[in-house]
Amino acid sequence: MIVLGVIGILLVSGGVLFVFLLQRLPSLGVSNSNVNLKTTRLAKISPAHKTRNLLFLQFSSNGFHVAYQAFDKESSFIVLDGKEGQRYDSILSSMFSPDGNHFAYTAKKNKKFLVILDGREEVEYESISSLTFSPDSQQLVYAAQSQGKWFVVVNGKKGMVYDQVHNPTFSPDSKQLAYIAQRDGASFIVLNNAEQKNHFKVFSLKFSPNSQHLAYIAGEEVGQFVGLDEKEYPSYHSINWLVFSPDSQQLGYVAYKDGKEFLVLNEKEYPSYPSVSMAIFSPDSKRIAYRVTKDGNDFVVFDGKEEKGYNAVLLNTISFSPDSEKLAYAAQKSGKWFLVLNGEEGRPYNHVDFPIFNSDSNNLAYFAQKDGIDFIVLNGKSGVGYDYITKPLFTSDDQYIIYGARDGDELWWIVEEVEKI
Repeated sequence: MIVLGVIGILLVSGGVLFVFLLQRLPSLGVSNSNVNLKTTRLAKISPAHKTRNLLFLQFSSNGFHVAYQAFDKESSFIVLDGKEGQRYDSILSSMFSPDGNHFAYTAKKNKKFLVILDGREEVEYESISSLTFSPDSQQLVYAAQSQGKWFVVVNGKKGMVYDQVHNPTFSPDSKQLAYIAQRDGASFIVLNNAEQKNHFKVFSLKFSPNSQHLAYIAGEEVGQFVGLDEKEYPSYHSINWLVFSPDSQQLGYVAYKDGKEFLVLNEKEYPSYPSVSMAIFSPDSKRIAYRVTKDGNDFVVFDGKEEKGYNAVLLNTISFSPDSEKLAYAAQKSGKWFLVLNGEEGRPYNHVDFPIFNSDSNNLAYFAQKDGIDFIVLNGKSGVGYDYITKPLFTSDDQYIIYGARDGDELWWIVEEVEKI
């Protein structure tokens, strides 16, 4: 499923503070059959909108739509494909469906909250959180509160009532829904409308890639542990970064005890460090890489060996090639960012992010920024510059790189032929 990320950029111009919350993260791989393969100007930002305080910018994964939030006096509204939507007191969150064909957002109106899906208002509630599409884009879920009680709403239908509801999560095949609920001080998972075992506290949950297993982190009065289906693993002081391998056969997480953090993979404890981040599995599930911090530097541990240390390593950039033979990540030293590919440092820039490989693992593209301009770097060669771009993606046939871009007031879907970059 698409996870829609935002990055805040503060700009000061003419004494007015603008806050742009920009979507950088579209999706998994994209098929040529359902994506826009023509460079297209999707919309132009109205001059009136540029004087407002807050703007969300999101491109659909299929490249046919773009949306942002604007202000009008004391109201907020969504601008979708250049058309202004209904005014509300405020807008809290917004997202395109994974296939890019639907758009939903949460708004506040007259001290009530509601979801707007494809321009249609749903029921108003006292509070709403956790707006989420299913991976197949056919279902929309969120947590809602009415008369002090919480429940999930799936495609407009209310679920069971609890004291609290958190983190509604679909399985990758979209056939299962799980969420965390609380009643009378107990915390438990509700899986496909069936309540699971009570715990002191449940913090997070995750389905396996094959949708056949559900893992979670739960707390005792002292300590936390991981549960997998009906099995409970040993407890630690705290646990984070729960992850399955692509083949769904391995479960990893980061545990903390005695002042140290360490990776736990299939119940085996790895060497400890002052700080450890989530394990990244190779596509064949046979190799792992993760970031650690010690002595003030970040390192990537790859196949059990520490790579060169840097001032910083961006966790969400650690990426394996499809053949599982290459490892790339963004690192920083002396104020400059660069891509590291199999231990070799690339050209320095003001910022580097989002490395992606094509399907045969022979081409590597990534986002770079220099002097306030965003552009794509493909195999070391820089592409056209824009004021802002989203994460680049290869199409399934590897012939094109696609991404959203802002060029001045114009919002574009960019399709570049790989051979011409």
